[in-house]
Amino acid sequence: MIENYIWISNHEINKEDKTSIDNFLKKVNHLKGLRTRPNLRFTFYPVSKNEVNNNLKIWDYINKNKNSLNDEYYIFNLGLPENMLNFLKFSKRTKLLNPIILGIATKYVLDYDKREIMREQVYEPIFDKALNLVDKYFSDFLISSEFHEKYCYDFPEYYNTKLKSQFDKAFKEYVGDSSILPFICPWKNNKKYDTTIFETGEFDLKIPIAYMTKKDWEVVVITGEKDTLERAESRADVFNMWKYDLPNNHVGLEI
Repeated sequence: MIENYIWISNHEINKEDKTSIDNFLKKVNHLKGLRTRPNLRFTFYPVSKNEVNNNLKIWDYINKNKNSLNDEYYIFNLGLPENMLNFLKFSKRTKLLNPIILGIATKYVLDYDKREIMREQVYEPIFDKALNLVDKYFSDFLISSEFHEKYCYDFPEYYNTKLKSQFDKAFKEYVGDSSILPFICPWKNNKKYDTTIFETGEFDLKIPIAYMTKKDWEVVVITGEKDTLERAESRADVFNMWKYDLPNNHVGLEI
């Protein structure tokens, strides 16, 4: 899966060392690779303010501040599926949470037996906005569990068609960007949408990062030791991608 991701290099990492990119490259040019693991998550089911803020930091990394995610690690490279990357690139920061809110609203309607659990789990400001969408687009589907089962099983085609129509309307008006659709559409066995995060129940998109730990940074960048960072989890290709992408953002830099 990671091999199919698009990698977005951090060409501003030198700012963390308060030095020029030329000097920084001299400090790390001996490396044989970078630790690479899916240690980052973009969640479609936020349960806390921290998870919401982390999503926003990922948007920041893509659009305006490549060092926005350097809390636990120093990130040199980050990989994303193409459709997720396109969504982040072409969405306003203020609209980033809209597809998440719509996904939760639709799940709330469909999973009638889990509504109270969702109310307890989902970060309250997000959940409240999801309920507003339910009231606006899906109020006709807030029926009792007994009637829900009878209605769905006795008239599945009518029920599903009507619900999907409302979802499409809500998506068009509230989200708009079809690149994020595969992540939030909840329909099962529908060729149009494939398998989605809300269908599988795995609400976090795992994001691979190529990074240094705080200790790595201290050893290699601060003290200047020639540790090549050859580790079991290290990859040379993502380090080389980072290095050879630098001239695209630093004119005249020689690699």
